[in-house]
Amino acid sequence: MKKPRKRRYFGEATGKALAAFLNDRTRKRQTETTWSNADQVVNRPGADSDQVLLRLIELGQRCHASPNPHVRESLKRDANILLLDLKFNPVIVSIHGAWTVHWEAWKYDSPAAAVKLWLELVGIGLVSRLRRCARKKCRRWYYARFDHTSFHSIKCRDAAAKEDPTRRERRRNYERDYYHQFRKAEPKKRKGKL
Repeated sequence: MKKPRKRRYFGEATGKALAAFLNDRTRKRQTETTWSNADQVVNRPGADSDQVLLRLIELGQRCHASPNPHVRESLKRDANILLLDLKFNPVIVSIHGAWTVHWEAWKYDSPAAAVKLWLELVGIGLVSRLRRCARKKCRRWYYARFDHTSFHSIKCRDAAAKEDPTRRERRRNYERDYYHQFRKAEPKKRKGKL
């Protein structure tokens, strides 16, 4: 019997590649630092391009969440300032005789390549799906297939539920009520002699 193929969602491959880049622990990064505006990143001597990428992600998510068009324009302006220092080169690709242009980063595993993935997500309107795991001990980047997803895996979701004191109290009360309602009412039947 053939195993059914896993369902793929629009933007998932790009989002997963970007999340994998952000979660790569072998590269030296400071992932928690963000600045309040784009000028601090651009005017900072030797600004780290990883920090530029994190700032772009933050700007994209804030822009997606803001209904105010003036705020969105300001965020877009800040993102364009950040994109000025990145190095891309155009590559002409021929598909059935027609030329198309692809923009590629100078190095495949550079933050510029990750910014290109981010730009693809922005272009299809799915930048808000790139998130950090809601569990405090995890905080891994992931691509959310659905808007309501908060954790990168089922294990993290279950671990976060077990760590939550209010959830533990609710569960304890539910189990106690369940026991008194169903289990205690029925005496146990014993095997063997009566």
